[in-house]
Amino acid sequence: MSLDEISDTEMEIMLVVWEKKNPSVRDIVQAVYSQHSQSLHTTVKSLLERLNKKGFVECDRSDHVHRFRALIERETFV
Repeated sequence: MSLDEISDTEMEIMLVVWEKKNPSVRDIVQAVYSQHSQSLHTTVKSLLERLNKKGFVECDRSDHVHRFRALIERETFV
């Protein structure tokens, strides 16, 4: 895995996931955009799905609020 595999916006999301430890989509939207709206929520959710398919994050769907965690350590990636 390398930086070439993810966009700048995906990297912003990864930074939040590493920092916040198991954030929800709402947590990530708030951290990246300092506000929350349905369109931003949908955008971040789509980006997280892409990061999941690329093997960078996984989603815990066991609760009503889905939580995300990094599958790679920040130190080995950045």
